[in-house]
Amino acid sequence: MMFPQNFLFSWVKIQAFIFFCCCFSSSLQGQEEDLWVKGIVVDSLTEQILEGVNLRLAQYSNAGCTTNARGWFECEVPSFPIRLEVSYLSYATKIILLESKPKEVLVIRLQSIANELPEISVTAKAKVDTLFQEPYSVVDYEFFEDKTFLLAYKDNVSKYSLIALDAQDQVVARRSLRDKRPVELHKNCLGTIQLITTTNAYEIDLSLDTLELVNRRSLEEFDDFWEPCILANEQFVYFSRYHFQGQALQYYAFSKLDTSQSFLLPRIEDDRNIILLLEALGVRLPYSGEVWQEQVSDRLARIREASYQLEGFQKILYKPLYAPLVEKDSQLCIFNHFEAKIQYLTWRGDSIRSVPIRYPNQKGWKKKLYYDDIQQQAYTSFNSREGEVIYTIDMETGNLKNAQALNRSFIENIKVHNGYFYFLYRDIFVQERNRKLHKVRLFP
Repeated sequence: MMFPQNFLFSWVKIQAFIFFCCCFSSSLQGQEEDLWVKGIVVDSLTEQILEGVNLRLAQYSNAGCTTNARGWFECEVPSFPIRLEVSYLSYATKIILLESKPKEVLVIRLQSIANELPEISVTAKAKVDTLFQEPYSVVDYEFFEDKTFLLAYKDNVSKYSLIALDAQDQVVARRSLRDKRPVELHKNCLGTIQLITTTNAYEIDLSLDTLELVNRRSLEEFDDFWEPCILANEQFVYFSRYHFQGQALQYYAFSKLDTSQSFLLPRIEDDRNIILLLEALGVRLPYSGEVWQEQVSDRLARIREASYQLEGFQKILYKPLYAPLVEKDSQLCIFNHFEAKIQYLTWRGDSIRSVPIRYPNQKGWKKKLYYDDIQQQAYTSFNSREGEVIYTIDMETGNLKNAQALNRSFIENIKVHNGYFYFLYRDIFVQERNRKLHKVRLFP
């Protein structure tokens, strides 16, 4: 049965009024001095009530509330004015400014953004080229200047080799790794390629068409310095550090000229998950509720700083925040997927501007960003019936454009380099079934 639009609007107001009347009598005693903001949240188009909507008071840490099964909320407010941020998955975040306590129950309408991805129009399949046709299975790969390094094995996993390809994808050098137990290749923040084994990290040196392993370092040194080193430019080196089991992410900048000079970039944190995590671990919060304040309990401080790993169901619940840091046009860019925005910063971490992004809330998003350091262009990808679909991210507007569909699913180890999309893929329909390295030309 279809109802007129004005009837739906009236019914929402009736629901809000009933809730208000039910709560009024219980709130009359003992709470006359308390300040409350109450109301209902609905879909702006269908007027359907929305359960589990987050309403956050921007000025106060950890203050806010959520809607119940009937879309109703009650937020206690310390004082006015307030800035109320209303957010919900697949809906545009809404900001409400309240100078004083509302005289009426609020009816908040959120606009859905679930269908705002550009439609995929595929006129031709992307042309996929295969690099290195020899019967090897590629484990990992990295780029250095105009060379491509491959970590691969032949016949069985004990016969690893390190192989270098030139700009035309021809082999220029190879080295047997029979005496090593390799795990992966790693490109550090200074651009050097490292071979990581089960015990050490080696720098790869290609000189006179010969591959040499130099500057051996322990895995402990690698984990302490090279792994958290994210980016380096003319003046600074940037490091990342997770806190609270990945629910907070902090980037640090250290001066190359004066190592005692350092700067903090804006911290990204999921306050709600941090509180839930601490409660699950049985830790009492400081009285203020501010988990970053200096005077906290010893146990809380240890949990905040320790690099430990959760296990089982908790590891699924508390996935680390994903906010890659890149450099573009002498500025820093943080792709803050948690808060759905690209943050532009100076090299010292001062805020310049931000651009909203919507793709993190879209169905099928692979939760990965691919950045071309040479062309300074960002890409992301989605799962679809066409297989993997690659989108260019317009870094000025945050919108997606230029969808390119690959007729392949379950591709691995994706990287973008100098206008090409690279990936590993094992074709189960061929006899050798080796994992091959492929590339596709990208639209900017």
